[in-house]
This record gives sequence, structure tokens and C-alpha cells, in this order.
Amino acid sequence: VRAGYLYNETDYARTNLLDLTSHNAQLEALYKFRDKTAGLATVLGGVQESDQVDDEATYVAARLGLQTHQTDRLLFKAGVGEQHYERPEGGGAEDRFHFDGQATWTATDKTQVQLEGRNGMQLSSVSRGNVVDYTVVRLGIAHRVNALLTLTASGTYRIDDYEDPVAEGDQLVSRKDDGAALAFRADYLIPSMYLRLFAEASYESIDSTVRDYDVARATAGVAFER
Repeated sequence: VRAGYLYNETDYARTNLLDLTSHNAQLEALYKFRDKTAGLATVLGGVQESDQVDDEATYVAARLGLQTHQTDRLLFKAGVGEQHYERPEGGGAEDRFHFDGQATWTATDKTQVQLEGRNGMQLSSVSRGNVVDYTVVRLGIAHRVNALLTLTASGTYRIDDYEDPVAEGDQLVSRKDDGAALAFRADYLIPSMYLRLFAEASYESIDSTVRDYDVARATAGVAFER
């Protein structure tokens, strides 16, 4: 059994973007039924807040899946299920198919390459009270500098479908964004407190049905792991 808590806060320098805060918790149970294969059951939930939304959004999700070691250095992990999302300010509830998958290659004792994909729902940072149904695919390489510090570089492709039409001039239009991003991240482990601190800087170029734009982000957070 593994449990984790993640706090994430994103503050934008541009005034037309909405700052976001989230609290996320996850519980995962593994049942090993073969030498290199285990069944997975995952439950997760959280709270999302935006600086211009009075209420908060909440979500819960559950997945079932498998984890298997193809070799000593190659790990596959995938799960599928459903996410239930409660929108803020009485905006109603949404239920969506939910998935999360990873393939991890341990190239050396200190270096890993990971390909992962997932989907979910979250508050928008560009449209007040709107909700984004997102799908993300990410390729990253992580290097463990020492027992406490890990550095990561990654590239991400993301699709964002907005649940509600957005204002464009004097009209309401449907919005869909396709974004490609590069990111650099540092994770620092505090073993005695079961805490992991992280900081990330990223740059994303977005092709939107409304208008194209670029976003630079700086994100910091803390995760509880045991």
C-alpha cells in the first residue's frame, strides 16, 4: 500500500491568467499474483481553487490496473477507471473515463527515462469558473544527483477541451487547445519528515481554436510520501 499527498500552487505574472491552487491525495494498493506482475487499485481525490472563483472544485477518481516488470530495468504500469468532478459555484457534476499509464526504463542506477499518459479534469487558468477536460502525454529523463536531489527534463503534449464556451469578442465560441511544452524540474527529498519539495520551470506554445499564445510557468510544491 502506498499513500501520497501533493500541494500545488501556480501564480502567474500576467493579470489575465488565473492563479490556481490544488490539494491532492492518493492511495494505491498492489496485489502481487505473479513473480513480476501485480494488480493495482487506486483511489484519489482533491480540491482545486482559483483566485477569482469564490467556491472550490472537488474530485474523486478510482482506477484498476496492472504493474509489470518486463525486465529488471523496464517497468509498465497502467490503470483505467472513472473520475467524478464537482464544479464550483453550483456548476454541476461531471463523470468521465479516467486513465493513467507509465513506462519506465532505468538506464543506469541514477538515470531513468519515462513515457507517461493520463487524463482528468481541472479548473481553467484562462476562463473564470470554466473546467478543462485534459489529456497529457509526457516524455522525460530524470537524473538522481544524490540520495536527496533529482533533476528532470521533459517534453509534454497536451490537449485541453473546455467544457463551456468562452468569450471571444462579442461571441461565445467552443475552445480547444493543443500545447507543446518543455520543462525543467528539481525534487528534494526530506526523508525524516516524509516530504518531497519540488520546483519546476516550463515554457509552453499553444495552438488554440480561439487564438494562439505562449505561456511561461514557475511552479513550486510539497508532497507527503510514505
